[in-house]
Amino acid sequence: MAEPTLVQKLRELAVAVTAEQLQLSRSPEFPNVWGVVVEQELVGLPVVLVSFAEGDTSLYMGVESGFVGLGQFEPVRAAAQSLLGLCQEQYASAGPLLAYEPPEPGHVSFMFHGWDGRHRLLVDIGVPKAPSEQIRRLYMSSQDVITQIRILEEASVIRRFGTPVATSEAQ
Repeated sequence: MAEPTLVQKLRELAVAVTAEQLQLSRSPEFPNVWGVVVEQELVGLPVVLVSFAEGDTSLYMGVESGFVGLGQFEPVRAAAQSLLGLCQEQYASAGPLLAYEPPEPGHVSFMFHGWDGRHRLLVDIGVPKAPSEQIRRLYMSSQDVITQIRILEEASVIRRFGTPVATSEAQ
């Protein structure tokens, strides 16, 4: 078996982390979900967005690239908090997570860190029938977080770590 890539290792850490490790406790703002790991494949490479209730947000791309600790930037933090708010609404429709596997091409995985365990919502974005309005809002909210990160990168406010993704299509 091949050695896991840096992005795979970071994803595994994000999936395995506990609320206790992040010193989080249930709040009225986050009654169901305290974190989310959103993953999809673009141009054959993984894109993993991670956001937690304490404000930390990171984006991992490809095999060795990404951004860590972006919650300090208000546009990213606000978009991530909005995403977590939508996760609260979708938590009940997600099934319990028994073992985490990356999503197949054409799918987006929303792995919710809930106060009563991990749950997963797998969305097929390649089907002709559009997902429900709630799922569309959830997906678009995750894309808004990524957009806020890209705006900061293009303004040279942040720099990604590791090897850049080879094509602009993968970003």
